Amino acid sequence: AVDNRLGFVRSAQDGTLFLDEVSELTPSAQAALLRVLQEREVIAVGDTEPISVNVRILAATNRDLSVEVSQGRFRDDLLARLAGLTVRLVPLRERRADLGLLLNALVTRIAPTPRTVRIGTSAARSLVEYHWPRNVRELEMCLRTAGELAGWVQIERHHLPDAVTEARRVPKRDQLVALLETHRGNLTAVARELKTSRMQVHRLLKQSALDPNTFRE
Repeated sequence: AVDNRLGFVRSAQDGTLFLDEVSELTPSAQAALLRVLQEREVIAVGDTEPISVNVRILAATNRDLSVEVSQGRFRDDLLARLAGLTVRLVPLRERRADLGLLLNALVTRIAPTPRTVRIGTSAARSLVEYHWPRNVRELEMCLRTAGELAGWVQIERHHLPDAVTEARRVPKRDQLVALLETHRGNLTAVARELKTSRMQVHRLLKQSALDPNTFRE
């Protein structure tokens, strides 16, 4: 209100304005955005007259806006204005084939000397087998950390976070049951089969609600 500066909408005049995490907009911000989309105008802070704008809006969110509407957190009329073309990005865990391309793109962008970076076989296997619940953001942070630890040369499995390296060792419940039956509840033998520690086996048993004593004679 002191300086005559353009806001985000006016700065994007005749162009595209990208709104990330649009579901996080406050009720007042949702109302303001609706006015932009519906009336094609904004009212600058400290002003009283509307200003015409011509802006294409591109919005992204990690929430289901239909659910947000049903629970009263997002305006239905605003969703109607935003939902001209909806593109759903498939989670990283469902497009493992893209992992190599993403790794190459991330290394090129964040590594000081991209051409020197290599990823070892065991590290690559862990990266492929991990389910990446936080998608590309998690992959990027994982790669940044591993790259720094490896001096941006050869990234090995021990440079990766525990969550990533242990993912391949987490078996399904029926696999645990089969191993417990085979080894008659011997946790040391089960840990050896899974190439992990007894402590990790205890955690897996707790998560699967299994009691090793029931498998012992």
